[in-house]
Amino acid sequence: MKKKCFDSLEKRLPIQSFLKTHLFHYMVPSALNVWYVFGLLALIMLFNQYVSGIWLAMFYIPSIQQAFPSIQAIMHDIPSGWFIRLLHTTGASMLFIVLYLHMFRGFLYGSYQKPRELVWILGVILLLMMYVQAFFGYVLPWGQMSYWGAEVATSAISAIPFVGEGLMYWIRGGVEVGAPILQRFYALHVIAIPLLLMYMIKLHVIAIRYVGSSTPVHEKHPTQKIPFFPHHVIKESMALMVMITVFFAIIFFIPDMGGIFIEKYNDVPANPMQTPPAIHPAWYLTPYFAMLRSVPSLLGGVLLTLLNILLWGMLPFLDKSRHRLLVEKNQVFRWMVYLFWVNFVVLGVLGWYELTLWGLWCSRVCTLYYTLFFILMPFYSRWGEH
Repeated sequence: MKKKCFDSLEKRLPIQSFLKTHLFHYMVPSALNVWYVFGLLALIMLFNQYVSGIWLAMFYIPSIQQAFPSIQAIMHDIPSGWFIRLLHTTGASMLFIVLYLHMFRGFLYGSYQKPRELVWILGVILLLMMYVQAFFGYVLPWGQMSYWGAEVATSAISAIPFVGEGLMYWIRGGVEVGAPILQRFYALHVIAIPLLLMYMIKLHVIAIRYVGSSTPVHEKHPTQKIPFFPHHVIKESMALMVMITVFFAIIFFIPDMGGIFIEKYNDVPANPMQTPPAIHPAWYLTPYFAMLRSVPSLLGGVLLTLLNILLWGMLPFLDKSRHRLLVEKNQVFRWMVYLFWVNFVVLGVLGWYELTLWGLWCSRVCTLYYTLFFILMPFYSRWGEH
């Protein structure tokens, strides 16, 4: 009777067939190493954001009078509220750390090259959506950095010719940053963007499953295939335990990471009459903030920053090398890649601190290198190849 009921359910909802196809019978190369765990880790951290975010939404009040007090009540009055909020705030930083490592792996093993161009492009779209989602979340506490971050970001939109002023007014819901923008960002952060993220993640995973993951060895070399479950899942579980250990160690011992994960000026209520000493976004957006303020013209800074973000998606078409693995590419390409990521970190540091003359010129040099890294790639990627 039990088997008959199960078979009847299986015909109408084929859970067993789905698990067999996508878990037990799905084969992956045995050569996959630790660099291939960051996709799953990113998914786990995003799940943490969803669960902790739902809990926070039960107590958060999206109004300019109650937003900051409701966050303080979560941290100090609601049982275990501090823990749930740190899961969310620290989780956002951990998510971007994992995402950047995931993208670096793409450079190492050419995960953006044919036939995986669409996988990479969908991943870049996901990254951009997470940037937007993170910025909306950064505004919600309505502290000093939240308010002034929204002020700077929306003011930058006004530089767009013809439509900038109207677009800024539409986003803000008025002339000043106030209640309308807080309520709109809350709705987008809690409902709209999470739904879009789930759909894009589905497309990203489907694309990966169709073409398969890249491998750390040349694809012409024969590689043994192993079942995704349990063999590869065990490998990923070990990496997951390490990440969870580090994650909870940060939450319990150094949750603010010296003011990097939790901005100290956001512990002060928003005050339109008092500007913080150094206005900057969350650390994972500071490289682009450094680019924005490195250009004298506001419009030029906005356009250059948008171009540099979109150039990530052009990578599959800019790399003209015949080789997929970074170790097989020419020495110029390898050094350009390594310096690019060092340059990206330096931009992040420069965008965090108050702008000085020395920092301005360093930002300009680093921004120039970032842009030329992509624009010149069709030339130096073929260096020495015949």
